[in-house]
Amino acid sequence: EHLDFCYCSTCQQTSGAPFAPWIGITKSAISWAGDMSSWRPTIGDRDTSVSTRTFCKECGSCMAIQYDFYPNKTHIAAGTATEGADTIPTVCMHLYLKKAPRWYQIPEDGVARYEKLPEDFMEAWVKHQEGKL
Repeated sequence: EHLDFCYCSTCQQTSGAPFAPWIGITKSAISWAGDMSSWRPTIGDRDTSVSTRTFCKECGSCMAIQYDFYPNKTHIAAGTATEGADTIPTVCMHLYLKKAPRWYQIPEDGVARYEKLPEDFMEAWVKHQEGKL
């Protein structure tokens, strides 16, 4: 498990905050208690989508992101974790800093920072696009 803070525009818009905290977890470890809905956001101004976002139909909360090229792992919104919340790890990276709002001061916490996405993420995306993953 790991905890990432993402500052991309989509995360800001769906969370209503300067970033969204995501817990990376094995997909099989997740169970939903309510009725869920999903959508596939596009990347920037392209028609490309690499993930599915899951929302609660009852309250509208953003619950998870499932990346196409990480089929066995998903990312759940940290604020929605109801079981095991006391075991959520400390943040391990800040993503998409180039989109962080100027009015928000990102803490100097000593963890990894990326202007966009980490290289290994981008490599997995490219392999998936080429049909090699």
